Amino acid sequence: MSKKKTTSTTSPSPIYIFRGHAEQINCLEFIENNRYLISGDAERNIIIWDMISRRSKIQFKAHKDGVLKVIKCKEKLISYGRDNTLHVWEFDKISNVTDNGNNELIKPEVSLTVNSLNFCKFDLYYEEIGDKCEFLIAVPSAKDSSGIDVWNLTKQKVIATSIGLDQNDKNNKTGTSFF
Repeated sequence: MSKKKTTSTTSPSPIYIFRGHAEQINCLEFIENNRYLISGDAERNIIIWDMISRRSKIQFKAHKDGVLKVIKCKEKLISYGRDNTLHVWEFDKISNVTDNGNNELIKPEVSLTVNSLNFCKFDLYYEEIGDKCEFLIAVPSAKDSSGIDVWNLTKQKVIATSIGLDQNDKNNKTGTSFF
């Protein structure tokens, strides 16, 4: 006996609508065992939502252009913007600021100039070494966006550049340069 598959032409009704972004949302990430939701938009905003109260905990302008990606890793909030910057924020400092509209106190602890001319986002690797964390970030290469640059975020320095690009032959995508 076969069962007929039924399809609905209407979308389910939302349980709750979060209001806060006026522009396109580019990224979302649940953190802290789903206690918070972080969102970034095309208007440069990052909003940290409290999932219990369903309200904005904090909202601030993170970049000079749209936010492409935002993640939390350990106690760091890392954002990547269309303004060619990658910012690292101390999460506890951000989450303890009262959202009164005066968010001038929110400043990144680290800012790197990176390539965001394409829509490729970054990837992150971290390793705990004793009581410290070593963070590596892979982003599109500053020389050619078909290559990859790797930054040591902890030391704020490039450790590999143009991965996937031969420095002598732009058509041969096999070379790697390490610093």
